[in-house]
Amino acid sequence: MRRTLALTAVAALGLVACGEDEGSVSDGAGAAGSADTALTVTATDDACTLSATTATPGSIAFTVTNSGSKVNEFYVYSGEDIVGEVENIGPGLTRTLTVDDVAAGTYETACKPGMSGDGIRAAFTVR
Repeated sequence: MRRTLALTAVAALGLVACGEDEGSVSDGAGAAGSADTALTVTATDDACTLSATTATPGSIAFTVTNSGSKVNEFYVYSGEDIVGEVENIGPGLTRTLTVDDVAAGTYETACKPGMSGDGIRAAFTVR
């Protein structure tokens, strides 16, 4: 029994270690203080408004407030790859997504009201 439990724990750690880093998420705006760039995002049922559409390379914190009536998600994409995401942001809640080591380039942000579809997308530049 103990051996099975130990093997299960080791396998779970291996799966976590192999996963892609899609940013760190925290509740509220507290984690934004350690980022090189701190931005705010207002997500509603029909809009996704960022405080800026450019940032400098490094760590970027997106503090996302859901001002809509539907559960929302926020994503940062590089091409088709997800660079960072925060899911299940309930109406009236705020969560912070911090993406580390963001290189210069063109990205895309998306809010997904109702957590479905391609979302409301916008260009985002790091330079």
